[in-house]
Amino acid sequence: MNDYSEVNPAKWERRRLFDLFDGYVDPFFNITANVEIGNLPVYCKNNGLSFNLTTIFISQKVINTIPEFKMRILDGSIRLYDTVNSGSTIFMPDKTFSFCYYPYNENLELFDEKGKADINKLKDEGDFDPRHEELNLIYYSTIPWIKFTSIKHPRRSGQVDSIPKIVLGKWFEENGKYYLPVSAEAHHGLVDGYHIGLYFNGMEKEFKNLTEQA
Repeated sequence: MNDYSEVNPAKWERRRLFDLFDGYVDPFFNITANVEIGNLPVYCKNNGLSFNLTTIFISQKVINTIPEFKMRILDGSIRLYDTVNSGSTIFMPDKTFSFCYYPYNENLELFDEKGKADINKLKDEGDFDPRHEELNLIYYSTIPWIKFTSIKHPRRSGQVDSIPKIVLGKWFEENGKYYLPVSAEAHHGLVDGYHIGLYFNGMEKEFKNLTEQA
C-alpha cells in the first residue's frame, strides 16, 4: 500500500509555477527568521525533555499540516506523501556528524524517549546512513553554537532534489522573550514564501500552546 498519492498535473494549481522553476539549475529558495518559542527552554528543563528533539517534534507536527512541504519529485512526477518523517544531523564524539531518523509521532514524550535512545545508540555504534533515496523526510540540521541569520546548503551534482531542509540555531532571549533562528529551504516549484510563512507562524502557535501547559 502506497503512503502517497500522485498529483494530477491537469488539476494542479501550481503547474505553471512548477514548470517555471523545474528548469532552474538551483530551484531552491531559503528564508531565515527568529521564531518565538514561548517558554521552551524552561519547559524542557522542567519536564526532562531534549530541547532539540522538542523543537524537531513541533516542526515536524506543523510541516505535516502543510501539503506543499510533503510533495516530492520523482521521475518527472509529483508525489504527495501522507506523512513525512525527520532526519537530523547529530554531533558525534569525534566532532564530526552523522544522521539520526525520527518517525512521525504525535506524542511528545514518546518522540523524546525514542529519539534519545536512537541518538545514544548512534553515538555508541557510529553508524553513517545518509538515506539519499528516502523521500518522505524533512532534512534537519542543528547548529546550537550560532545565532545565525542565513545559511547555504551544499548540493549534489546531477541529482533531482525536492526535500525541504530545516536548520535550527542557538536560542536566545530578547526583551523577556525566547527566540530560535530557523532556516527553511524548499523547492520553489513546490513551495512559496506563503507556505514558509504558514510554517513559521504555525511553529510559534504550537510552541505557545505547548509551553502554556507548564
